[in-house]
Amino acid sequence: MSAVKGSDDGFKNDSSKSSILELIKANYKSGISVALVSLPLSTALAIASGATPMHGIRTGIYGSAMGGLFGGSAYNILGPAGALVNNLSTLVSEHGIDIIPMVALGAGIISFGVYLLQLQQYCTLIPVSVLEGFSLGVAITIGTGQFNFALGLDIPKQPAFYMNILNTFKNIGDS
Repeated sequence: MSAVKGSDDGFKNDSSKSSILELIKANYKSGISVALVSLPLSTALAIASGATPMHGIRTGIYGSAMGGLFGGSAYNILGPAGALVNNLSTLVSEHGIDIIPMVALGAGIISFGVYLLQLQQYCTLIPVSVLEGFSLGVAITIGTGQFNFALGLDIPKQPAFYMNILNTFKNIGDS
């Protein structure tokens, strides 16, 4: 089934195959909009994770392209995930930047396993309160992770989040 424009909700299920050109024509504007948001956001998240801006640009291009080719639906927007910044930052500080492709490969294998085992319906059973708490935790983690940049402090990152906060406050007089 493919999603095409036409019904009241913007999409209808069409059992006939749409040509690739029709799909591109129907989706290129939204794809460009998502790309314009995704590239700078991917770059910022890469820097926040301890990677280089080029890693973020590559991720914004190739990650979204692979997600669009191999998955997705009429209601998905594929792009960078700020929730992973703290995890990646910790892994980079412990194992170096070369760990990031391995984490991406592992996440892809897990996602493919969920698909093969038809477990995707269980991924939607997370209560709203958990999602809101998670989002708040991510916002606090990313926000406080930028204190050193905002204060002009050049302090090496520690694997533990609380150690980074303590080091920032210990060195706040050097800003």
